Amino acid sequence: MKIIVTHASSFDFEKEFYVPLKAVVEGTGHELIFPHVWHEQKKSTKEFLKDAGLVIGEVSFPSTGQGIELGWADMLNVPTLFLRKQGAKSSSALNYLRGEYIDYSDESDLITKTRAFLSSRT
Repeated sequence: MKIIVTHASSFDFEKEFYVPLKAVVEGTGHELIFPHVWHEQKKSTKEFLKDAGLVIGEVSFPSTGQGIELGWADMLNVPTLFLRKQGAKSSSALNYLRGEYIDYSDESDLITKTRAFLSSRT
C-alpha cells in the first residue's frame, strides 16, 4: 500500500518521524511517500493522493500546508491516521476531518502502535 506522509516542518521530522515510520513498514511491502518526494518529482499532493491507500499525518504541530493536504485526503476519501505526541495540542481544524488517532509517548510507542494499526488493516 502507498502511504502518504504529512507533517509540519517545525521539528526534526527526519529523525523524529521518518526514522520510526521506516522501521514500522520495513519488510511489510508498504511504500512511504515523503513530502520531499513531491517537490523532487514536481507532482502535486493531489496526484499522490489519488493512488494512496493511507495518509499518515504527524499532527503534534499545527501546519497550514499540512492542513490543506489532510483536507484533500478527506475530500478524496483516503483513509487517514493522525499521530500525535501525548500532551501536544493539535489544530482544532482536525475535528472536521475523518480519521483515526493514535497518541504516542515516545519513538518506541509510535512504532508499536503504528505497526499494530497497519497490521489490523491488512
